[in-house]
Amino acid sequence: MKKIFSGNKQPSDTFRLTILLSIVGGLLDAYTFLVRGKVLANAQTGNIVYLAIYLGEGNIKKAIFYLFPILAFGAGIFISEVIRGKLEPKNIDNENYFHWRQIGVFIEIIILLVVGFISKGKWDIYVNVIVSFIAAIQYQTFKKSNGVVMATTMCTGNFRSSMEHLYIYTNTKNKKNLHLFLKYIGMIFSFILGGLLCVFLVNFLNTINQSEKAVLTAIPILLLVSYLMTKKKI
Repeated sequence: MKKIFSGNKQPSDTFRLTILLSIVGGLLDAYTFLVRGKVLANAQTGNIVYLAIYLGEGNIKKAIFYLFPILAFGAGIFISEVIRGKLEPKNIDNENYFHWRQIGVFIEIIILLVVGFISKGKWDIYVNVIVSFIAAIQYQTFKKSNGVVMATTMCTGNFRSSMEHLYIYTNTKNKKNLHLFLKYIGMIFSFILGGLLCVFLVNFLNTINQSEKAVLTAIPILLLVSYLMTKKKI
């Protein structure tokens, strides 16, 4: 395979990329909630709670509606590790390769292109499964920014880490912790921005009964992510 970048710093491990991916993460979560039956496809805690509630109420049909995205999320994590295991080079400097993380981005782009043309209604359960699957791939594929653990598809861990680094900064005045605090807050606001973008798009597209196409907005952002990953310095 052809080598597309070199150097010690991985282009896929940068704050710029995590900001873009967080916008996509917020957009996808808002999309499945607003358009596809109030399912949170990115983080599965809410879906697990709904699953427990409907099981407790004896509503098996509704419980299954939330079970499938959970299983799809698990499958996405597993597939991401398969891709990494097969394609990640042992030596980043000496081995020619097409960056394995780009495979995850391409999978996401192709699937979202299909999702945007699936009508609302009876197909929603399948769409939620698909979006949960690609959200898991993004979550597992892009786990760090400049070596620091950050999530691009959910906010709870980022919020916890931001407050932890703020506390450390107030006690030590170490500017590194202040910078990390600001990075985590930036990730959270990027996620919110993605959600707001989705709300705007859904409201606009509802006027022409095409709200399912709001998810297509994520594709140019992901194409930009893929492009930036080919740059030696970003």
